Amino acid sequence: MAYNGVSEHSKTIPTMFGTEICEFGFNPIQDLNAVPEEERPAIIKEKFGEENGEKLIELYKKAYPGVNILNVLTLDVMFRPTTKDMIRRRVKECSAPNYNYIMSLEFPLDGGKRAWHCADIPFAFGNALETPICNIPGGVTEHVQEQFCKAVTNFAKTGDPNHDKLPEWKACTEDSLYTMIFDTEADLRENFDDEILKFYQEITPEFKMQFPARDNVKERWLY
Repeated sequence: MAYNGVSEHSKTIPTMFGTEICEFGFNPIQDLNAVPEEERPAIIKEKFGEENGEKLIELYKKAYPGVNILNVLTLDVMFRPTTKDMIRRRVKECSAPNYNYIMSLEFPLDGGKRAWHCADIPFAFGNALETPICNIPGGVTEHVQEQFCKAVTNFAKTGDPNHDKLPEWKACTEDSLYTMIFDTEADLRENFDDEILKFYQEITPEFKMQFPARDNVKERWLY
């Protein structure tokens, strides 16, 4: 992805960057939570090899404690690395603050599917309860919506997403990329996925995407 710099005006505008934990990751396993916990490592090692699989499991647990490790099969290397790169470039050039988040919530789909591309939108606009797939029992939907919608609204009004229902949301710095992870509870993490993304990209083929789309459908997406 090319980076064209930041205009002088843009340098003064606060920015919020957000992605989803799985983005366009379509997991080959339909019901991740139905797989017994003791069988999950073997599935990962079958794909990545014994040593690499063991390392990925270790790093994924460190980055996303409490998340089903089979989600590492759809680790986002499409948007997350370029988003982090963009933030770090902006931090160096801009006087305005830059904030980052990841939506990590598990939805009641296919036995438990983590947030995919645009899954945060109903929460941002405050209509998650009107979106059937976002209806999570036990008040989870209402709680996450309150945290997320108020953050987006505050940011739109003031350039600062902080409010009394969230942990302190720090702006990113050159050394610290702070990420607010929106799950059943919001949690601010610092440089939390640097290790796993670096390792994953070392052991897998480089991800490539072609823009604009080519006329030939077979050549439209380059992976």
